[in-house]
Amino acid sequence: MEQQDWLVRVNHTQTTAEDGYPGQNELVSALNQVPDAIWPSVMSVKESLLFQNSKLTYSAVGARYDNADVILQGELSLVDSKSILLNDLLSGYVSAGKRLGSHTLMLTYSHIQADAPTIEPPLISDPNLNALYTAVKSATDFYRLRQNTSSLSWRYDLSDTWSLKAQFDHTHVRYQPSGLYLHDFSRNPDGSFSTFSISSHWIFDL
Repeated sequence: MEQQDWLVRVNHTQTTAEDGYPGQNELVSALNQVPDAIWPSVMSVKESLLFQNSKLTYSAVGARYDNADVILQGELSLVDSKSILLNDLLSGYVSAGKRLGSHTLMLTYSHIQADAPTIEPPLISDPNLNALYTAVKSATDFYRLRQNTSSLSWRYDLSDTWSLKAQFDHTHVRYQPSGLYLHDFSRNPDGSFSTFSISSHWIFDL
Protein backbone atom coordinates (compact mmCIF):
# COMPACT_ATOMS: atom_id res chain seq x y z
CA MET A 1 0.00 0.00 0.00
CA GLU A 2 1.41 3.38 -1.03
CA GLN A 3 0.10 6.79 -0.05
CA GLN A 4 1.91 10.13 -0.43
CA ASP A 5 5.38 9.64 1.15
CA TRP A 6 4.50 6.32 2.84
CA LEU A 7 4.89 2.75 1.58
CA VAL A 8 3.59 -0.19 3.67
CA ARG A 9 4.23 -3.82 2.70
CA VAL A 10 2.80 -7.05 4.13
CA ASN A 11 3.97 -10.47 2.94
CA HIS A 12 3.10 -14.05 3.85
CA THR A 13 4.65 -17.01 2.03
CA GLN A 14 4.55 -20.75 2.57
CA THR A 15 7.00 -23.16 0.99
CA THR A 16 8.57 -26.57 1.50
CA ALA A 17 12.22 -27.31 2.21
CA GLU A 18 13.57 -29.28 -0.74
CA ASP A 19 16.71 -30.63 0.96
CA GLY A 20 17.63 -31.68 4.45
CA TYR A 21 20.79 -30.74 6.30
CA PRO A 22 24.09 -32.68 5.91
CA GLY A 23 23.99 -35.88 7.93
CA GLN A 24 20.23 -35.78 8.47
CA ASN A 25 19.56 -39.37 7.35
CA GLU A 26 22.51 -40.79 9.29
CA LEU A 27 21.45 -39.03 12.49
CA VAL A 28 17.82 -40.17 12.20
CA SER A 29 18.94 -43.74 11.40
CA ALA A 30 21.04 -43.80 14.56
CA LEU A 31 18.09 -42.54 16.61
CA ASN A 32 15.94 -45.35 15.18
CA GLN A 33 18.14 -47.82 17.07
CA VAL A 34 17.40 -46.26 20.46
CA PRO A 35 14.48 -47.83 22.40
CA ASP A 36 11.81 -45.51 23.78
CA ALA A 37 12.40 -46.95 27.25
CA ILE A 38 15.95 -45.55 27.24
CA TRP A 39 15.09 -42.24 25.60
CA PRO A 40 11.35 -41.50 26.00
CA SER A 41 11.40 -38.38 23.81
CA VAL A 42 13.38 -39.98 20.97
CA MET A 43 10.32 -40.32 18.69
CA SER A 44 9.41 -36.63 18.82
CA VAL A 45 13.08 -35.72 18.40
CA LYS A 46 13.35 -37.83 15.23
CA GLU A 47 10.25 -36.34 13.67
CA SER A 48 11.36 -32.79 14.43
CA LEU A 49 14.85 -33.34 12.99
CA LEU A 50 13.46 -34.25 9.56
CA PHE A 51 13.96 -30.91 7.85
CA GLN A 52 13.52 -32.19 4.29
CA ASN A 53 9.95 -31.63 3.04
CA SER A 54 9.24 -29.56 6.15
CA LYS A 55 6.79 -26.71 5.61
CA LEU A 56 8.19 -23.21 6.10
CA THR A 57 6.22 -20.01 6.53
CA TYR A 58 7.61 -16.50 6.09
CA SER A 59 5.66 -13.49 7.31
CA ALA A 60 6.83 -9.89 7.16
CA VAL A 61 5.51 -6.38 7.63
CA GLY A 62 7.47 -3.27 6.69
CA ALA A 63 7.04 0.47 6.24
CA ARG A 64 9.01 3.22 4.52
CA TYR A 65 8.74 7.02 4.68
CA ASP A 66 10.60 9.01 2.04
CA ASN A 67 9.94 12.70 1.38
CA ALA A 68 13.06 13.12 -0.82
CA ASP A 69 14.86 14.64 2.17
CA VAL A 70 14.45 12.21 5.08
CA ILE A 71 14.18 8.41 4.89
CA LEU A 72 12.69 6.27 7.67
CA GLN A 73 12.10 2.57 7.19
CA GLY A 74 11.81 -0.70 9.08
CA GLU A 75 10.70 -4.30 8.77
CA LEU A 76 9.82 -7.19 11.08
CA SER A 77 9.77 -10.78 9.81
CA LEU A 78 9.18 -14.27 11.19
CA VAL A 79 10.25 -17.63 9.73
CA ASP A 80 8.64 -20.71 11.25
CA SER A 81 8.58 -24.42 10.50
CA LYS A 82 7.41 -27.66 12.03
CA SER A 83 11.04 -28.67 12.46
CA ILE A 84 12.85 -27.78 15.68
CA LEU A 85 15.89 -26.93 13.53
CA LEU A 86 14.34 -23.67 12.34
CA ASN A 87 11.61 -22.54 14.68
CA ASP A 88 10.51 -18.95 15.31
CA LEU A 89 13.37 -17.17 13.53
CA LEU A 90 12.61 -13.52 14.26
CA SER A 91 14.43 -10.67 12.53
CA GLY A 92 13.95 -6.97 11.98
CA TYR A 93 15.64 -3.66 11.28
CA VAL A 94 15.08 0.08 11.55
CA SER A 95 16.84 2.74 9.46
CA ALA A 96 17.03 6.51 9.41
CA GLY A 97 18.63 8.46 6.59
CA LYS A 98 19.24 11.97 5.31
CA ARG A 99 19.76 13.15 1.74
CA LEU A 100 22.26 15.94 1.11
CA GLY A 101 22.15 16.63 -2.60
CA SER A 102 23.71 13.63 -4.34
CA HIS A 103 24.80 12.15 -1.00
CA THR A 104 22.74 9.94 1.32
CA LEU A 105 23.73 9.02 4.89
CA MET A 106 21.93 6.08 6.52
CA LEU A 107 22.07 4.61 10.04
CA THR A 108 20.63 1.11 10.51
CA TYR A 109 20.13 -1.26 13.43
CA SER A 110 19.17 -4.90 12.77
CA HIS A 111 18.52 -7.87 15.04
CA ILE A 112 17.92 -11.58 14.49
CA GLN A 113 17.24 -14.34 16.98
CA ALA A 114 16.12 -17.96 17.19
CA ASP A 115 16.39 -19.87 20.45
CA ALA A 116 17.32 -23.54 20.48
CA PRO A 117 14.74 -26.04 21.77
CA THR A 118 15.18 -27.98 24.99
CA ILE A 119 16.13 -31.60 24.25
CA GLU A 120 15.73 -34.06 27.11
CA PRO A 121 18.73 -36.44 27.35
CA PRO A 122 18.49 -40.25 27.52
CA LEU A 123 17.65 -41.77 30.89
CA ILE A 124 20.97 -43.60 31.11
CA SER A 125 24.55 -42.46 30.47
CA ASP A 126 26.48 -44.43 27.88
CA PRO A 127 29.37 -43.35 25.59
CA ASN A 128 27.38 -44.08 22.43
CA LEU A 129 24.21 -42.45 23.74
CA ASN A 130 26.16 -39.45 24.97
CA ALA A 131 27.76 -39.02 21.53
CA LEU A 132 24.34 -39.32 19.86
CA TYR A 133 22.83 -36.75 22.23
CA THR A 134 25.74 -34.40 21.49
CA ALA A 135 25.11 -34.82 17.74
CA VAL A 136 21.42 -33.98 18.20
CA LYS A 137 22.30 -30.87 20.23
CA SER A 138 24.80 -29.78 17.59
CA ALA A 139 22.12 -30.04 14.90
CA THR A 140 19.50 -28.10 16.88
CA ASP A 141 21.95 -25.48 18.14
CA PHE A 142 23.25 -24.62 14.65
CA TYR A 143 20.35 -22.21 14.05
CA ARG A 144 20.46 -20.87 17.60
CA LEU A 145 20.97 -17.21 16.77
CA ARG A 146 21.04 -13.93 18.60
CA GLN A 147 22.94 -11.34 16.64
CA ASN A 148 22.60 -7.59 16.20
CA THR A 149 24.34 -5.23 13.79
CA SER A 150 24.73 -1.45 13.70
CA SER A 151 25.52 0.03 10.28
CA LEU A 152 26.54 3.40 8.90
CA SER A 153 26.44 3.86 5.15
CA TRP A 154 27.20 6.62 2.66
CA ARG A 155 25.85 6.64 -0.88
CA TYR A 156 26.86 8.94 -3.68
CA ASP A 157 24.70 9.14 -6.81
CA LEU A 158 27.02 9.75 -9.75
CA SER A 159 24.04 9.83 -12.14
CA ASP A 160 20.45 8.63 -12.35
CA THR A 161 21.69 5.11 -13.12
CA TRP A 162 25.02 4.82 -11.30
CA SER A 163 25.92 5.11 -7.61
CA LEU A 164 28.74 4.30 -5.20
CA LYS A 165 28.17 3.05 -1.66
CA ALA A 166 30.46 2.57 1.35
CA GLN A 167 29.23 0.85 4.52
CA PHE A 168 30.63 0.08 7.96
CA ASP A 169 28.99 -2.68 10.06
CA HIS A 170 29.62 -3.64 13.68
CA THR A 171 28.09 -6.97 14.69
CA HIS A 172 27.70 -8.48 18.15
CA VAL A 173 27.21 -12.26 18.38
CA ARG A 174 25.68 -13.56 21.59
CA TYR A 175 25.64 -17.28 20.77
CA GLN A 176 28.73 -19.05 19.42
CA PRO A 177 28.95 -20.64 16.99
CA SER A 178 26.31 -18.75 15.04
CA GLY A 179 24.65 -19.99 11.87
CA LEU A 180 24.99 -16.48 10.44
CA TYR A 181 28.69 -16.14 11.16
CA LEU A 182 30.65 -19.28 10.29
CA HIS A 183 33.96 -19.13 12.10
CA ASP A 184 36.43 -21.36 13.94
CA PHE A 185 35.51 -20.22 17.45
CA SER A 186 37.77 -22.80 19.09
CA ARG A 187 40.81 -20.81 17.98
CA ASN A 188 39.46 -17.26 17.96
CA PRO A 189 36.14 -16.82 19.81
CA ASP A 190 35.06 -13.41 18.55
CA GLY A 191 32.15 -11.92 20.46
CA SER A 192 31.90 -9.07 17.98
CA PHE A 193 33.41 -8.09 14.66
CA SER A 194 33.38 -5.21 12.18
CA THR A 195 33.24 -5.17 8.39
CA PHE A 196 33.72 -2.45 5.79
CA SER A 197 32.48 -2.71 2.21
CA ILE A 198 32.47 -0.59 -0.94
CA SER A 199 30.07 -1.32 -3.79
CA SER A 200 28.93 0.19 -7.06
CA HIS A 201 25.41 -0.06 -8.50
CA TRP A 202 24.25 0.35 -12.08
CA ILE A 203 20.81 0.34 -13.67
CA PHE A 204 20.71 -0.93 -17.26
CA ASP A 205 18.04 -0.15 -19.80
CA LEU A 206 17.26 -3.20 -21.93
